Amino acid sequence: KEWQTATEQLLQLQTEWKEAGEVAPKDRTKLFKKFRASCDKFFNDKKDFYQELADEQTKNLELKRALCEKVEALQESEEWKAATEAILEAQKEWKQIGAVSQKHSQKIWNRFRAACDIFFNRKSEHFQSIDSEQTENLNAKLQIIEQLEQEFTNGDTKTLLEKIKELQNK
Repeated sequence: KEWQTATEQLLQLQTEWKEAGEVAPKDRTKLFKKFRASCDKFFNDKKDFYQELADEQTKNLELKRALCEKVEALQESEEWKAATEAILEAQKEWKQIGAVSQKHSQKIWNRFRAACDIFFNRKSEHFQSIDSEQTENLNAKLQIIEQLEQEFTNGDTKTLLEKIKELQNK
């Protein structure tokens, strides 16, 4: 933004230079060279700034691509703890990396986010099925306890021992 403002100011100064009128021929060339040198220095510095910015953004893009590849390699993992830690670390690294060009920003972010989402959705489904299975197991054990309690109140001691062994096996 500062470069854009400064550029606009310099272009305005160039317009004013042209409108300022003639100077004595003996000073004209020397004065114009001095003015032109200042303008050239400004535009060279601006070009260097944007080149460094582009180089940094290219480097950042490569770092972010590497993180995408890392997470994509983990997205099908079933080593839930290790993969979770690695992906969370990759997310921290992502935040530390600087910006990339607007041209690539959304695309690379979507790629990274999709790989993370695939893993975490799979993890969520996996543990949901475990929770569901554990709930079913709990209900089955509660039914066994009910049966056992009924046998204590209703059965005779001889068949009670056999029923307890049967319920233990369940």
